[in-house]
Amino acid sequence: VDLVEDDSVAEALEAENAQDAARLAQNAVAIRELAQDAAELLQLQGEQLDEADQAVEDAVENTKEAVKNITKARKSQKKAMWFVKVLPASLAGAGGIALAAGAAAIMALGPVAIAGAAVI
Repeated sequence: VDLVEDDSVAEALEAENAQDAARLAQNAVAIRELAQDAAELLQLQGEQLDEADQAVEDAVENTKEAVKNITKARKSQKKAMWFVKVLPASLAGAGGIALAAGAAAIMALGPVAIAGAAVI
């Protein structure tokens, strides 16, 4: 009787150990999948941060270029205003005023004004 009980207890323990081992294997697979998912998310977020960083750098460069262009435009406008103020006084008649205004437009707008003047 003792041998039968010992065998059945051993079999029960063996079955329980097998179930525990199966659960551990399932948990290990789940943990591995979670770790892989986390790694993928971290990589994706890293890429997104890199893209955002690049966009900020591009914006800084574009802003610097815009400031240069604005500064250049202000200088051109100042030169054009000088022509509008000074040139009419030095030229006689209405033709001189029109010539001065045309020169001011060319100074302010460059090639765009020249093309527009050709159309007129």
